[in-house]
This record gives sequence, C-alpha cells and structure tokens, in this order.
Amino acid sequence: MPKPSPNPSPNPTPNQDHPLNTPLLWLRIRAIINLTLLSIAADIPDNGGCFELLGYDVIVDEALKPWLLEVNTSPTRVRVRANPKPKPDPDPNPDPDPN
Repeated sequence: MPKPSPNPSPNPTPNQDHPLNTPLLWLRIRAIINLTLLSIAADIPDNGGCFELLGYDVIVDEALKPWLLEVNTSPTRVRVRANPKPKPDPDPNPDPDPN
C-alpha cells in the first residue's frame, strides 16, 4: 500500500525535472526582487506592522536569464492559466432592434 504524502497539498507537486526549476534561476529571480526592494527601501513608510503586496512580472529567456518586466502594487490575486480558453467571438451582425 502506498504511503500518503507527508505534505498533502491541493496544489500539484512541482516538476523537479522542469527546465525552469533550477536553483540558479530562482537565485537570480530572488536577487532581482531583493535589488528592487533595496532601491526603494528608504521611501517605504513604517505602517505599524502592515504590509503591501507586490507583484513581480519576470520573463525568462532561452538562456534561462530572468528579466524584470514590471512591479505592480496591489496585484490581482487570481491564478492565470498559461493557455486560457478562447472566448467566443461576439455576434458580427447584432440585431439593432431586439423587439
């Protein structure tokens, strides 16, 4: 009988063999995040224990080098699918008089 996973999670286990799952890539992404935070550290007000959520958009090139695209304040917290379902095309000839 198989043993249950020691850390059950609703999320699937990450693919350890995926080309984007390399320690060097994630080290570089963490460095990008740290450097951007350090660049604004003096301007961050002390909000008494409150925090602000930031969203980092990073693209990875063929050489597995990450590039910072933008940093968003208060980003949407919705999971984005890599291949979203296409929306149906609107009716090209809508009836101007619905009655």
